Amino acid sequence: VLRQRIAEWRGEAVPQQEPPARAAPEAGTMVEVDVSLGEPASNVVPGNATVFIIARDPDQPSPPLAAVRRRAAELPATVSLSDADAMLPGRPLSAHTRLEIVARVSMSGQPIEQPGDWYGIARIDTSESMRADIIIDRVVD
Repeated sequence: VLRQRIAEWRGEAVPQQEPPARAAPEAGTMVEVDVSLGEPASNVVPGNATVFIIARDPDQPSPPLAAVRRRAAELPATVSLSDADAMLPGRPLSAHTRLEIVARVSMSGQPIEQPGDWYGIARIDTSESMRADIIIDRVVD
């Protein structure tokens, strides 16, 4: 755009450029998850707290199918979960149509759920939607 404007100002022929190529979606991306902290959590969760975004099979929740890690200060955020985030070989995210997505703030920094952690949850059918919206607003008892 700048080169075109400069050429216009100088009275030169305007160079025609191809529009920038858009990045292709990540191979194997299954689910886009919009994660945010609810008001109660945002008042007590420190910015450096670890947030785990986990995809599970609702019929066999453990071990998780896929997981990614973020910091609370990065929220709100859109996070992609794909086969690249799989926890175990042979259990790809793409092999499941029903998913339970959990976003959990670990107050201890540990991946295992503990009392006092904050979380939000969504269930999706990937044949209908590839997106989930999660607000972290509940506390683990």
